Amino acid sequence: MLVRLSAVLLALLAGVMLLDAAALVPFWQSLPPPGVNEWFGRHAWRIDWLTAVIVVLACLAALGGVVEVWQERDRRVRIALACVAVLGIAAIGGFFHWPMSRLLATPNGVPAGRIATVLWQWSAWEWLRVLLAVAGCAAAISATRPPPASRSRPPRARGKQGPRRRRRAAPIPLPDR
Repeated sequence: MLVRLSAVLLALLAGVMLLDAAALVPFWQSLPPPGVNEWFGRHAWRIDWLTAVIVVLACLAALGGVVEVWQERDRRVRIALACVAVLGIAAIGGFFHWPMSRLLATPNGVPAGRIATVLWQWSAWEWLRVLLAVAGCAAAISATRPPPASRSRPPRARGKQGPRRRRRAAPIPLPDR
């Protein structure tokens, strides 16, 4: 259950990251520097809050998924990779995006001549977050299915007499003509 939930949350997170990288960053780059500060002052907290909540929920679900499938090594490794991807997204957000968002929200937090460079860096980090979210989502989806060996039929139990031998069916007598 938690493995599936983490896959859903990572897919949602990948969508949010993709929206941010493909739509918002180009929009911000088209604004003049005072417009960037104004936009961030009004709306940045919404994006920061949304991504923070989804990242925390996805990380908790992935950690819960690791516990859920602890007995199955293959699934545990795959959901752990999803968890590492979420932690990478959180690290980029915590060390770059959220502090930079606060700076861009203040009128003179980032000098006007440096805003274009900051938005280019933002774009590069955002595409890395998209890549991590998609990879984490793929890992979580692959962890929802048990490995092929566990889906196959279990081997038949063999008793003390050794392997069973097939009996040949008696030939069917044909009627005389």
